[in-house]
Amino acid sequence: MNDMPRRSPEEPSPMPTREEASPVMTTKESIRLRFLEEVHPQNPDFRPLRAALLLAQADEPGLALESVERVLAGWARGLRLRLNADRTPYQKLSLFNRFFFQERGFRRAPAGETGLDVIHPHRVLAGRRGRDLSLVLLYLDLAERAGVPVRALSFPGQIFLASEWLDEGSFIDVAAGGRVLGTRGLQSRLRTLFSGHLVLLRPRYLTTISGRRLLERYMVMLAGVYLDGRRPRAALRLADWRLFLDPDSAGARLERGLILYELNRFEAADRDFRAVLGRPGYEEIGARVERRAAVSALLADLERALREV
Repeated sequence: MNDMPRRSPEEPSPMPTREEASPVMTTKESIRLRFLEEVHPQNPDFRPLRAALLLAQADEPGLALESVERVLAGWARGLRLRLNADRTPYQKLSLFNRFFFQERGFRRAPAGETGLDVIHPHRVLAGRRGRDLSLVLLYLDLAERAGVPVRALSFPGQIFLASEWLDEGSFIDVAAGGRVLGTRGLQSRLRTLFSGHLVLLRPRYLTTISGRRLLERYMVMLAGVYLDGRRPRAALRLADWRLFLDPDSAGARLERGLILYELNRFEAADRDFRAVLGRPGYEEIGARVERRAAVSALLADLERALREV
């Protein structure tokens, strides 16, 4: 195992102090501790963008998070001055949108561009293009710093943003450069998503999503990049850290089990698989795991037999 956290995700961990998590030298262990501090349920200052930056720092230990913080803080100071002018709430939100998408030039990355350059927040900040979730994390963080009331809404296939500065039934589409959509626009998106079938827009299709759930979705996206890039150990570290974010996540445990299996760590993989078997909805997966476990045991017996020949 590489630099995986040693503490079992099932066991609650004491919240690290900033002194413990921020030694003079940035090490893999100090980054892990800072991530644990950030996502700890008792952290009143949790910021999903800061947690995402720590994930990037685990990839690039030389990354100076303070430089990213300084850029965003500087932008927020300038925005507060401009937003304090005599404007209507809608005008203020339009100004913020214009700053983010036009003045700073943030845009959605092309569909075929899926590497870390369009996912890690500091790289998105530098290149001004990113995947939807990365843009959403940056937008929400800057909005909070600038005093712009915005919240994220989960919608099939993407994230929209809402604000009390918008009329009811209006939403911001980050993927479309900050375009404001109404319910008709959302209905059109549903029709496209369901291949032209008429699906009525219902409240359950548009629900508020917390910062922790946004971070989890970001981590799922990042795991896909690691696996596509044949970096199973980085994906394993990410699955471990995802379980620190949500120890009850069946998806994270299954993902970690699959990665462990690919790394030929069959016993550890089977422990993760078995931890999910008793949960409703996973019965078929459980049957496949039982067959896989039997094959793993047979392979281990064959390996031992070959060594004895």
